[in-house]
Amino acid sequence: IIGLPKSAHLMVKELRSEHIGRLIAIPGLIRKITEVRPKVVRAVYRCDWCGEEITIPQNKPELKEPKVCPVEECNSREFTLIAEKSEFLDTQKLRVQEAPEELGGGEQPQTLDVVCEDDLAGKVYPGDRVVVVGILRIRSRSERDRKTPLFDLVLDGNSIEVMEQEFEELEIFEEDMRRIKELSRQPAITQMIKRSVAPSIYGYEDIKEAIALQLFSGVSKFLPDGAQIR
Repeated sequence: IIGLPKSAHLMVKELRSEHIGRLIAIPGLIRKITEVRPKVVRAVYRCDWCGEEITIPQNKPELKEPKVCPVEECNSREFTLIAEKSEFLDTQKLRVQEAPEELGGGEQPQTLDVVCEDDLAGKVYPGDRVVVVGILRIRSRSERDRKTPLFDLVLDGNSIEVMEQEFEELEIFEEDMRRIKELSRQPAITQMIKRSVAPSIYGYEDIKEAIALQLFSGVSKFLPDGAQIR
């Protein structure tokens, strides 16, 4: 589900208990990702003594294993997971952080963990600007192996819209090339590039010019030892 109306877009700092179980959209930056790993959703076990196969759906954070073999003559408590008969899903955890431009003076950006499964896993990378749609869930905090009445918020991801990606992943089309060449012939192209750096921030012309110049490679320079740098 993508393209939720703006009324469904919430900042992490705006999340409250009334949003639990609701479908919401969280805009922000990908701060951290975990590796993509398989998660078992239907585990098939084989009894080590009689060979009986037992299927157990996995719907809790802890792995559920059979306790006793259902065959009365066996009653074994030793089992082996049959990976080729079990059902797995790719899963990944993301950490989404509020965008800096959405913060007020002195505010610290807040983060929210997002659980992604199946085709959502491995889709984004740190630094991507995204809108994550999902259902807000809760998970109990544990303290000294005991559950507390406090809960952490977790977003059960449904879709991820990538708004901006790293420059290395951008694809330049023929129309983009034509527009770039048109701009290159503009006499004031240097000023246009400089003004495009943080246009919402007033002043700091020298700093903006320095940032703009760093976006482009310089001329080739040959060192006395024969090395070439730019």
